Amino acid sequence: MNQTQSSTRGMTCLIGVVYYFCVFSLWILKKIIRFIAKVVHFITYSHQKTDTNP
Repeated sequence: MNQTQSSTRGMTCLIGVVYYFCVFSLWILKKIIRFIAKVVHFITYSHQKTDTNP
């Protein structure tokens, strides 16, 4: 009885850790994608500026 209860608790803890890890990874991925988009936008914008008036 006690053995199964502890294993279930461990399983729940593991699922919670995995869930938080996935959420954290998605959050970091969103930050990275936003940063890359900003950098790409800045690069294209500067290229357009240099192209329009050399």
